[in-house]
Amino acid sequence: MIDMHCNVLPRYDASSQVKRDSVQIAKKAYLDGVHTIVATPLENSGVMENDMHVLRQSANAFEQLLEKQHIAIKVIAGQTVRLSDALIEELQSSNVPTIAGTNYVMVKMPHAHIPYDTSDKLYELQIAGYYPIIVQAERNKQLRDHPDTLYKLVKYGSYVQIQSGSICGEFGKEVQKFAHQMIEHNLAHFIGSGNQQGNNKYNLKRALDIIEKQHGVEKKHTLIENAALLEAGQTAMRDMPERIQHKSWFQSLFGTKK
Repeated sequence: MIDMHCNVLPRYDASSQVKRDSVQIAKKAYLDGVHTIVATPLENSGVMENDMHVLRQSANAFEQLLEKQHIAIKVIAGQTVRLSDALIEELQSSNVPTIAGTNYVMVKMPHAHIPYDTSDKLYELQIAGYYPIIVQAERNKQLRDHPDTLYKLVKYGSYVQIQSGSICGEFGKEVQKFAHQMIEHNLAHFIGSGNQQGNNKYNLKRALDIIEKQHGVEKKHTLIENAALLEAGQTAMRDMPERIQHKSWFQSLFGTKK
């Protein structure tokens, strides 16, 4: 398996404890069946510099550290970015990295809302030749309240990555329900752990097992295969998106006849 989203890279000047925490995350991933981690620190988070070359060097150094610990995991440099007017120029100048040097870009949204110009900026990324992946969309309250917004973003070309903890219920039943709805309605294309230092849980395999049980083996295999296609720089699979229909007040109160 490939973990599509893991905040595992320690800073070059990180303490020994932080490095040990990062190694523990990688070890748990390895025991879970992961052979590749896409390391995705958040842009300007203070955890890692933005420069692509620095990130690649950090990924290589961390992979070598894992090798010394007999943890056979490939570490790919990436980054989650925020949409901005300067993003395309930053990507083209390599100041902000894509995932593994491909044209895929992981985009981070606020958890509470969607900026008013999100649709335009995602479209501009596509026109410039990039494939935007909206990460952890199920945790965004505005998208949960207005799922048609997510449907339109996917319909017009954006990909979506869900977090394994959402499938397992770590962020509450509302987020969990929406994550499953996204899978059922072809609104999710990738899955990642989203793990970071200090999080002792690792549940990527468990989440995929739940997806297979509730949505079928084909949905599970699509999420796994898309990560491999991304790593190879190929176009990820996507089925026709479907709208998530919210029940009306009357339906919620009285149910519907079969």
